[in-house]
Amino acid sequence: MSEAYVYSEEKKKIVLDIRNSLVESCEDCKGTGYIPASTEGCVYRCDCMVIFRYLKELVKAGIPKDYWSLSLKRLSVDESYKLIIKKYIKLLDNAVTKGMGLTFVGTNGVGKTSFMQVIGKEAIVRGYSVRYFTLPAYITAIMDKPKLAADYSAGQIILLDELDKRYQREGSKFVSMKMDEIIRDWMNSGKVVIISTNWKVSEIKDFSKSLWSLLNRRNEIVLVKGEDFGKILKDSYWNRLSKSFNYRDKHIIESAFRRENLIQN
Repeated sequence: MSEAYVYSEEKKKIVLDIRNSLVESCEDCKGTGYIPASTEGCVYRCDCMVIFRYLKELVKAGIPKDYWSLSLKRLSVDESYKLIIKKYIKLLDNAVTKGMGLTFVGTNGVGKTSFMQVIGKEAIVRGYSVRYFTLPAYITAIMDKPKLAADYSAGQIILLDELDKRYQREGSKFVSMKMDEIIRDWMNSGKVVIISTNWKVSEIKDFSKSLWSLLNRRNEIVLVKGEDFGKILKDSYWNRLSKSFNYRDKHIIESAFRRENLIQN
């Protein structure tokens, strides 16, 4: 039996806030998360608990809250990119078995991180362990927080963002150079590594020719172009600020119940 996951204090606070907002205030189950079934002595999970269980997995994975209600359908990107994501998700089980990922290459704000989150959330729905983090966060962890670094590496599917960001600190040059070796170890151990970077292909090669060679063998390189989503988010700032977070967003509910059904089956 696998050990129960231990949430960090920061993640524990997020989980408790979700429970307070979603479960404790639920009128259907009166805050218990369960509803009595017709069979005496039996209960079934309230809808709020199904959603809560799914959101806990997003917190565990490190999926940022901004992406919880994001679906591929809601992304205003070229359809060719959606087709790539759809095809990868369709073959996700094979990808996990073979340890094959994607590398998104493009400038800021064109949707690279969003693509990663869509794939990561689908993997969570299917019961895979996922971890999302940035290169600077990982380097900080391996230097100062070994337990956190171990948690980052625990995912079957690793979403590594900001490959282009160098860590500015004494001794960090050595660590940055070792990222080549670390990513290679992840891939060689069978993990799926999905990467996002602002670097051009030539810059990835400059960072590490051996890493570039490995990515070509194990990952599909996706060159992403398009409008900067930062401008779109800026335009919707006041609209987003005026509303509270909707834990019962249609996409969240749909994902939560798909996950619940897959787990039960």
